[in-house]
Amino acid sequence: MPQLDTIFISTIFLWTWMMLILLMKKIVSMSMVSPPKNLSYMKFNKQTLTLPWT
Repeated sequence: MPQLDTIFISTIFLWTWMMLILLMKKIVSMSMVSPPKNLSYMKFNKQTLTLPWT
């Protein structure tokens, strides 16, 4: 029954894309709601790297 396989594959494909889109929306909404908790990444941005050939 090839139709059953086609329906199954298309259903899985649509479900996967829907889950990915919903997950992306959830991540974006969560990152907009809560500010970053740890500010230690600011320390690394201020440091300048010394290059070995200078």
